[in-house]
Amino acid sequence: MALVHENLCRSEDLARVDFDKYLRNLGEALAGAYGSRANGVGLRIIGHGLRLSVDSAIPCGLIVNELVTNALKHAFPDGRRGEITVGLDSDGDRLRLTVVDNGAGFPADLDLAGDATLGLQLVHSLVEQLDGRLTIYHEHGTAFAVTFADAAAD
Repeated sequence: MALVHENLCRSEDLARVDFDKYLRNLGEALAGAYGSRANGVGLRIIGHGLRLSVDSAIPCGLIVNELVTNALKHAFPDGRRGEITVGLDSDGDRLRLTVVDNGAGFPADLDLAGDATLGLQLVHSLVEQLDGRLTIYHEHGTAFAVTFADAAAD
């Protein structure tokens, strides 16, 4: 939330956040926080110049924070190298936020609905706050996609 506030303070438009810039700042902060654990793990931001309302930017930022943190902690065990990709794109009136890693993936026997960790429960709650939909793929790593509408997106 502090990064959202910082981006708003530097913006000409106090109602919307440059989400590409926000994602880059968040990625740098997370890579710094996880230092040695992040070594060998690239973080790629795919931006499309979209701006989000504050009401969408905050939950999206928290979702990205949780999912990237989980990937840094769990997706690349024993110094495994890989990449985490975060993006936000537009499909008409819907937006799609994605967090994808090419790491170890979830265990095959994990029931994501029933065995959800506190972090995944938080992600589900934030997706509900956005009135969005969460889709999880776990082939060749893990991919999370959140689709939602933001009237202020451009």
